[in-house]
Amino acid sequence: MTLEKAIAADRRRDIAGRADALTRAAGLILALRRGIAPDNPLRPALLTFLGAAAAEIGGDVARFEEGRMRALRDDLRDVLAAAHPD
Repeated sequence: MTLEKAIAADRRRDIAGRADALTRAAGLILALRRGIAPDNPLRPALLTFLGAAAAEIGGDVARFEEGRMRALRDDLRDVLAAAHPD
């Protein structure tokens, strides 16, 4: 996942790589937000969650905190798993 790439880049002290990965993650979240059907009963909650996720990622471009990114990554995985149960 893109957030894993940001975490790995941060550990390598690769600021440009981290910024690229976070920018990609923010773009993916924007695409997810746009893809929520207007009649989806969870739309308001999903828009709120994804908006907060995008804000979190945007804040971490300059001030990265690995723990917060791991928590966000896990939250996003949980939401996607719930949306597509196997």
